[in-house]
Parts: sequence; C-alpha cells; structure tokens
Amino acid sequence: TLASKPSSTKTQGPAPAAASSGDAIPYAGLPMEKLVCHKQAPSTSGQQRGPARRTPVVLVSCGSFNPPTVMHMRMFDVAAHKLKQLGYDVLGCYISPVSDAYGKPGLAPARERLAMCDIAAATSPHVMVDRWEASRGGYTRTLQVLRHVQEELARSLQAAAGQQQQAPGGQQQQQQVEVPRVTLLCGADVLESMTRPGVWVQPDVLLREHGAVVVVREGTDMDALLSGSSSTRQGSTGSSGTAQQEEQAGQKQWGEQEAGEVVNVVAAHRDQVVVVVDDVGPGSISSTKVRSEVAGGRPIRYLVPPGVERYIQVRRLYRQEQVAQQGPV
Repeated sequence: TLASKPSSTKTQGPAPAAASSGDAIPYAGLPMEKLVCHKQAPSTSGQQRGPARRTPVVLVSCGSFNPPTVMHMRMFDVAAHKLKQLGYDVLGCYISPVSDAYGKPGLAPARERLAMCDIAAATSPHVMVDRWEASRGGYTRTLQVLRHVQEELARSLQAAAGQQQQAPGGQQQQQQVEVPRVTLLCGADVLESMTRPGVWVQPDVLLREHGAVVVVREGTDMDALLSGSSSTRQGSTGSSGTAQQEEQAGQKQWGEQEAGEVVNVVAAHRDQVVVVVDDVGPGSISSTKVRSEVAGGRPIRYLVPPGVERYIQVRRLYRQEQVAQQGPV
C-alpha cells in the first residue's frame, strides 16, 4: 500500500458551500490518500510471492466536468477493471477540471466544479480530485497536466521510500522506486479529435509518453481510427472538453504538422492506446444534456453522482436564465 486506504465514503449530507468564484484557488499538492498498490511485495527470502509483477498505472481524466456525471465516474471503473484484466496495477485515478481561464460560455466557476467533483469522488474508493490545473491562472495543456501528475508522484514516492536503504555490511545503496505511468483516460471522441490537424498540441508526444485508455462510445469507428484505414466522423468532441482545450491552446504553434498534411497520430501510436468497450453504461449522458435538463426544470437524479444534484440545486447552477449563454463543454 502506497498510502492509507480511504475511510468510508460519504454520499449524502449537506452540500458544501462554495467560496466566491473570484477567490484564488489554493493548491496543496497532489492528493494521494486513495493510492493503493495491489501487487504483492517480494518475500524476505528474495522469492517473488504471488502473481508476476504488474505494471503500475495511474489514470487522469481532464475536462470541464460541468457538471461531473455518472458516466464520468463509470469511465474510471470500467477502465480500471479492463486494465487489471490486462495485467496492470491501477493505483488510483484523478479528475483534473479546467480552470476559469478556459473561458467557455456556460462554464461554472472552477470552485463550483471542484466542489461537485469532490462530491463525486467521495463515492469512489479510487478517484481523487487534483486542483493543480484549476488553480492555475492561464490555460494548461493536457500534456502539461499529465507531466505534472507524473512528477508529483515520482517526488512523493521517492520521499516515502527515503531514497536510501541500509544494505548488508552497513553500506548505503539507493533504493529504486517504480513510478507508475500516468495515462490519459478519455472518450473515443477525444481520441478521434487527435487525428485532426491543428486541433491538438503534440498529440504524438502525449501518446508516446503517457498513452491513452479510451472508453468507447457510440459514433466512432475504432477499428478504422486505430488502423488509419479511413477517416472518422467530424463533429462535437463530447462532454469532457479535452479536445476543445487543445483547440484553444494555439493550434499549430506547438505542432509538427504542415498546412494540408494529414497525419493519423493515433494509428501511428496505436500500441499506446487501450480500448475499453462499455456496452452497459448509458453513453447518451453528458454534461451538456445535464445542464439542459436543469435549465428546463427536469430531474437529473441518476444522471449525476449522489450529492451533486443537491449541490446544483442549492447553488442554483445551470438555471434557465443562464442557458442562453451556455454551449457544449
């Protein structure tokens, strides 16, 4: 175990009061209270105990979470389950909401979205909320978020191990720390958007360094996308906001593509992509549709995690008077 296991989660009770959206959001570091190593440690005799070593992985989902829905949370569960079947050790998962600098019409203040994400994460034994991206004053690329989590994990794990261990004979030797690979968790629509020239910033670097776990939703031909044999559908990038963030980042200023050149970086890095098919989850649920339901005075129970519905009601978010300015986020 890398950290103490979480205490019993709270899914009911009064919604927390959010501070003024104008207040700066403090960042106290990457939360690690739910990180758990499931692979068995070697025995004292030097013989490996239990199954073969598993590759440690931490999942990160970036987006608006405006608001977080049950599908956001289900993505973590089905992705973690699939990775475990493939021999990975999923230590934990992170939600990383965008900051107010994202500037999308209809985007609730970061403090409100963080509070709702906290409520949603409290229903999960392995999902946590990282405030780093939301606390930053400017736009933050997804690659930067993944690198930040990777660096924070490496620093904390090395500190926890003490970097030094006493070797036989009184000599000091450096202890090797296995840092988990931080991997992007997203929907198929976000992965598809990486194939569009000028939308993402260095998607090839992101896939090469971190990889992606993609929960398949209806509307995208994954076989064609991963093989590069045909173009995929064009249109909305869904409710996560990840692809829209990259589009806002400046298009080709960091990219390697020339005008008119079409490079399917997803097909080129298909060995870095794990596809998870979710045939059970209601894929039609999105943050955009939840906001529309609230604005229309319709119920959203069972569309969002327990407690998030009440928070939206108490804070009077996504009301009819706001809907005219709202767009897909």
